[in-house]
Amino acid sequence: MVEKKSKGLEAIEPDDTELIKRSLKHDEDAQTTLMTRYYKKVYNISYKFVGKFSEAEDLTQEIFFKVFSQLDKYNLDGNFQFWLQRVAKNHCIDHYRKTRKEKQLLLQQQPEIPAKDDNLVDQQEILERKEKMKEILSYINDLPPSLKDCLVMRDLQGYSYQEISSILNLPVGTVKSRINRSRKELIDKLKLNEG
Repeated sequence: MVEKKSKGLEAIEPDDTELIKRSLKHDEDAQTTLMTRYYKKVYNISYKFVGKFSEAEDLTQEIFFKVFSQLDKYNLDGNFQFWLQRVAKNHCIDHYRKTRKEKQLLLQQQPEIPAKDDNLVDQQEILERKEKMKEILSYINDLPPSLKDCLVMRDLQGYSYQEISSILNLPVGTVKSRINRSRKELIDKLKLNEG
């Protein structure tokens, strides 16, 4: 137990180990206390990686979600703060790699514009490709979040089915099913638009 003085009264706050044990039993108050206790530290780690307030807040939420979903892997004899910081840093590194992959993929998908080619046919083809890409991205954004998340993680970010399953806490079969459904919906929308 940790003693905490507040306005002349001594309040006894549970220590990390006790809060973790309660959190493992899905005690929301214990999870909230742990999150409140370490929010600033995790937020600071996130902010150092991304440099943007809103993105750091999103990352911090993702990290705590990951921590609570993997809490059963934590060794109660270890130092929770150290473990939490390691999870936070690893998640931030993964986030950095993922966003870097997305940027590279988007750059690869951008059609090359010829330097000094006045050929109207080539320019028309480039414009058509750009329009098609905008259309596809629009259709992806219109997908329900459950389908969109799986599709983006698999086809744009390059995650394996197992990694997606782990991150979203879903069975691999469900991940595959959602990806197939989202691809089918995209193809149907593209065919409908062309026809």
